[in-house]
Amino acid sequence: QAYEPDMAIILNNLAVLYVATQRFAESETKYNEVLEIRRRLVEENSEQYEYALAELLNNMAILYSKTQRFAESETMYLAAVEILRRLAEEYPHVFKPSLANVLNSLALLYSETQRFPESEAMYKEALKIRRRLAKDNPLVYEPDLAITLSNLAGLYSETQRFSESERMYKEALKIRRRLANDNPLAHEPDLAISLNNLALSYYKANRLSKSETAYREAVEILRRHADEYPQVYEPNLAHVLNNFAVFYFATQRFFECEMVHKEVLEIRRRLAKENAEVYEPALAETLNNIAILYSKTQRFTESETMYKKSVELLRKLAKEHPQVHEPILANVLNSLAALYSEIQRFYKSETACKEALEIYRRLAEQNPQVYEPDLAVVLSNLAATYYHSKRYTICERMHDEALVIYRRLANNNPEIYEPALENVLNGLAVLYSDTYRFAESEAMHGEALEICRRLVKDNPGAYEPDLARVLNNYAVLYSNTQCFSESEAMFDEALKIYRKLAKNNSQAYEPSLASTLVCFANLYHKAGRFDENEAVYKEALKIYRRLAKSNPQVYEPELAVTLYNFANRYFSIQNYAESKTMSKEATDICDRLAKQNPLAYKNLHFVTLGITSSNLIFLGKFAEAEEYARRGMEVDSTQAIIYSCLAPALLLQGKYTEAENLYRTNKVQLKDAFLESLKQLEDAGMIPDERREDVEKIRTLLNE
Repeated sequence: QAYEPDMAIILNNLAVLYVATQRFAESETKYNEVLEIRRRLVEENSEQYEYALAELLNNMAILYSKTQRFAESETMYLAAVEILRRLAEEYPHVFKPSLANVLNSLALLYSETQRFPESEAMYKEALKIRRRLAKDNPLVYEPDLAITLSNLAGLYSETQRFSESERMYKEALKIRRRLANDNPLAHEPDLAISLNNLALSYYKANRLSKSETAYREAVEILRRHADEYPQVYEPNLAHVLNNFAVFYFATQRFFECEMVHKEVLEIRRRLAKENAEVYEPALAETLNNIAILYSKTQRFTESETMYKKSVELLRKLAKEHPQVHEPILANVLNSLAALYSEIQRFYKSETACKEALEIYRRLAEQNPQVYEPDLAVVLSNLAATYYHSKRYTICERMHDEALVIYRRLANNNPEIYEPALENVLNGLAVLYSDTYRFAESEAMHGEALEICRRLVKDNPGAYEPDLARVLNNYAVLYSNTQCFSESEAMFDEALKIYRKLAKNNSQAYEPSLASTLVCFANLYHKAGRFDENEAVYKEALKIYRRLAKSNPQVYEPELAVTLYNFANRYFSIQNYAESKTMSKEATDICDRLAKQNPLAYKNLHFVTLGITSSNLIFLGKFAEAEEYARRGMEVDSTQAIIYSCLAPALLLQGKYTEAENLYRTNKVQLKDAFLESLKQLEDAGMIPDERREDVEKIRTLLNE
């Protein structure tokens, strides 16, 4: 008994070590042994041992939080707070600092479990204590004050209260700059973390220049310290570099993004080799982030490889500690599913998404506050997979389930979940439009637009890009339903926003500007306003050419689509020479893209070959037209529409028998298309005299 207090200290320290090295089961065993000792000691002498019990309860709460046992964690924190409040009433100078520490940790737990008002209340109580302590003894307590200021700023950033977040971060930064000036070795690393947090808040508020400046300063500080003490500071350097890479990704600076991610990968591979239990989770995160980058830059094979490495690592980690690593595994599976959907491997996409969904359903059942948002994300992603594979009924069901969750979440926390709610509404609106349920589509678009306008009113910097996107999609609906004036007004407003954003940050917003210009041009085409249509297409084309020159892997597909649309525009006004120029360039791009990933670009490749063949027929180049039509058949032999190009190309070359066979075989399906093409060719004067008799015979065959 005399040695029990010392034994408890040793066991407690060993348990702390086990937590730090991810040995959670062993840690819990040791903590429970300490708990039994300290409860017994408190019964014998509460005044002497209650503080040690509170310290233990706080440590156990941290363990339970790390292993996703949030209810048990809260119970432990509250028990520790109860003891420390009582002790602090009697001896405030002794126990107030510890009370503030536990309140700060409890606030972090509440934030992680989406209980933001309770989190704010705990932070504010901790802040009040630490301000008073720092006033009396700044040298000792200002570092702790900076921690709580930074944490509260993070909460405000998470709940979209960016001005309050900035104010708190700047106060924390001011303290840490002063401390770092006096003692750089001790306090500069903390200054770097404050700069990282401020950069993240600026990024969320769309203040990109300020975000980059803060990231650069944070990286510069940590590089300097990591050069001297790599084992101590390389993990933090990798963390900040990872966030900086995500910033580069979001601002379309993919080369810089890859360079930074590769540096992080090198650091984390080295750290994981030395201490797998501690650093493999971070390595898996980096592999996932690089996979996302490769997917965005059309390097699909490399992306899949990175995703698979991340999944393999996380499966191993989840087997050992499922409560810790299953949520991360589900997140990576969800991202892998998005890749498979993009490259048309829908079965694999559905399989990966369903595994993620199964994990999040189980987690959300146990802890809905924490995991329902993730569940809704996966439901939306699965809905997207079903949408792209034309499975509209089940797509709608997934969207509806996600919508129910987001409505409930947004009702409780509108600042956080209204943006996600708007996104689901937008997805449903597009689905309804594609399935000709235009009234329902308009209702969804209207609600999404109302949310966006409200968000922009409160925070234009953060939400103007979302408003422009919703306006664009709403305008497309009006264009499809022949409401041209309403559509034009929406496009004008969206373009005004994108032009302003692109002026300040061309890399981030020119792609969206070009995309909206293409949609606007399509509106003018439908409305018969061909001169305006051409001017808008040319502006979009100019942007895409510039983007594709600097980053072909990302923007050549968009350039090809725009060229194809432009070719259609010229074809519709019988300018076949211009149409062929555009379609031929689009086809050349698709030839390159299809070599890398034929499945992903199959449809685009097919239609560009088809319109090029049609143009060549109207230009009298029948043999070349045949060549492009046959190439279209090689790309997709299931689409009979290509025969409306191949058959006349053969017929007008005098290959009557082969042409007749195509006309006869596809007569039922393509009769109207065949007759219309022959009429258009005749009206254009493209039927050679020596082929007129053959053409009449085919007309007779089709009309039989």
